[in-house]
Amino acid sequence: MKSKDLLGRRGEDLAAGFLEALGMLVVERNWRCAEGEIDIVALDGDALVIAEVKTRRSLDYGHPFEAVGPEKLARLYRLGGAWCRDRELRMPLRRVDVVAVVDDGVGEPVVEHLKGVGNGARPHLLDCPNGTERLHGRGRGGHRTDPAGICHPGPAGRQGPPNVTNWRCVANGGTNEHPPHFTR
Repeated sequence: MKSKDLLGRRGEDLAAGFLEALGMLVVERNWRCAEGEIDIVALDGDALVIAEVKTRRSLDYGHPFEAVGPEKLARLYRLGGAWCRDRELRMPLRRVDVVAVVDDGVGEPVVEHLKGVGNGARPHLLDCPNGTERLHGRGRGGHRTDPAGICHPGPAGRQGPPNVTNWRCVANGGTNEHPPHFTR
């Protein structure tokens, strides 16, 4: 097996364990159909979770979250519907989560989780380093939402793709850098 395939498999294993530790039930992995593949299918209470896992050795070529754009999100929502049809299940509550894994093979891997990405999801910054949470909306406090519905906290009016070094914890006065997390 190629090195990148081994890295991807390790990332998916770590992501599945991470989601289970959050209380989700992983019901299937690597489900495929003609339109594509779902890395992880899980249940979070009454919600069906389609989880996309992106694994990288480093941030040299960007954060793993940056690899999931509007087209990929749309495909993941369609794949969630296809999975339900294939299983003859009706799951009105569905969301797409993205799990990023950065694993250089030396230190502890870093696992980060975006919950409820795209498809009209309302962004919500969770788990700020100081233990607080703060809701933020489109266009307030320097936040912007891209066409995929992903909110990128940062300086007001910032343009261009997400830049990990510009993400700030708004509940902590913008002093702590960390990626945003979202929920419906």
